Amino acid sequence: MIAVGIDCATKSGWAVVERTAGRERLLGHGVLDLSGHAGRPSELISTFAGRLAKEIPLDGLPVAIELPYLGHGKALNVVTLRTLARLCGRWEQALGVYGADVELLRASDWQRRVLGTLGGQKRADRKKAAQLWARGQFGARLSEDEADAVAIATDLLRERDMAAKIDAAAALYPGRT
Repeated sequence: MIAVGIDCATKSGWAVVERTAGRERLLGHGVLDLSGHAGRPSELISTFAGRLAKEIPLDGLPVAIELPYLGHGKALNVVTLRTLARLCGRWEQALGVYGADVELLRASDWQRRVLGTLGGQKRADRKKAAQLWARGQFGARLSEDEADAVAIATDLLRERDMAAKIDAAAALYPGRT
């Protein structure tokens, strides 16, 4: 199974990961600059989704997008949250046009499941942990945004794989829950 992960931000990391027989392989990754310096974010996202759809069939393909979150303390910024929420919606819409099966993930969920106890409480530490995890898992030196996207895609694949195993086991014992 193949999945796409999107670290939704003004510099959005993206990754394509394949999982076969419990093993994961990084197929592609990069960063899309949505800050406005490289063009209109909605056009850039749509163009990227179109290019991706030419490379891999998106119809039914699982895609995970990290939900924006409101920080606390000095990181509290409602304007940033609103901007990221719009970008997240644009990603979801652009990929949905091609039939992608889009799922929105909270950062705290994928970080807990993929990174476990690595990273700690501070954002910078969690970003560094994702980079170290990606380096160990795939042997790739990735930017913070790319590493997050790889972990997001990997988390989605692992969750879908586990759900399929549970469904298969349940089918062996019909009528039992």
